[in-house]
Amino acid sequence: MRGGVQCAPPLGQSAFGKYFGWIESSAEPFADRTARGAGEVACGVNRINLVGYRPQDPWKMHDVFTSFSPQNKCVMKNTSNSISTALIPTIPLDYQEYPIEEVQRRSLEYYENMKRRRTVRDYSRRKVPLDIIENCLRTADTAPNGANQHPWHFVVVSDPEIKIQIREAAEKEEQDFYKSRASREWLEALAPLGTDENKPFLETAPYLIAIFAKVYGLDEKGKRVKHYYVNESVGIATGLLISAIHHSGLASLTHTPSPMRFLNQILERPERERPFLLLVVGYPAADARVPDIQRKSLPEISTYF
Repeated sequence: MRGGVQCAPPLGQSAFGKYFGWIESSAEPFADRTARGAGEVACGVNRINLVGYRPQDPWKMHDVFTSFSPQNKCVMKNTSNSISTALIPTIPLDYQEYPIEEVQRRSLEYYENMKRRRTVRDYSRRKVPLDIIENCLRTADTAPNGANQHPWHFVVVSDPEIKIQIREAAEKEEQDFYKSRASREWLEALAPLGTDENKPFLETAPYLIAIFAKVYGLDEKGKRVKHYYVNESVGIATGLLISAIHHSGLASLTHTPSPMRFLNQILERPERERPFLLLVVGYPAADARVPDIQRKSLPEISTYF
């Protein structure tokens, strides 16, 4: 893929190159397995140049991110889910050690920041620069995942027309939920929170991020490739994404209309991708309010041996 345009696979791809899905390979010897500048990785004795690689971006951004905006309906299409059998080279761990007092301070500061995170249902229409969202997606893509398959895809929606379609479809499912599908016990649990089938935030918030779980992938021959620990992997990535959004100074809401398959049709995602969650992102409205509820204490949620 170059600049969001699908490219034909180049000739002479190595097994490791197929892992990336879009490479150019040269036969230049590369014995020391050390990258020679941005956009190059080592594999055996060949040097592999990543087409369109930007030093500031993980290569996977071209594979896990789709954007729907008024200017460009759909960019950065998915390329490849194939798995390489080549041994991945190792590099030194990039680890920064701090004095124990600094570790304690950092852990407390992070908690003090995160405990202010709330689920927000009232949003401002104030615009948010896309690069902030992209940085949060990059953070989500650092999540640990089964066999390093990154079984997720994030679809970022800012186009007003598409947001309207999503709201209409979601509210239809929510109406059925509140009127017939939800049990009395479930409705009683939701009642104190004041939720109902009306979801205006799906239109007012500047961004919706639809998170898809890739149940399986396809190799270059169209053969199904099994993905491992999909729910666990996508759940961890979603948690990191929510944390990054809050850390950036934005608010979010996790929305899970059931069923959510309408997202595949509206957002043009294949059937092998299952809608996992719809994340609403933006600035809270000036008069936004949240329920006066408390989180559980540490003894209630933890046990030590």
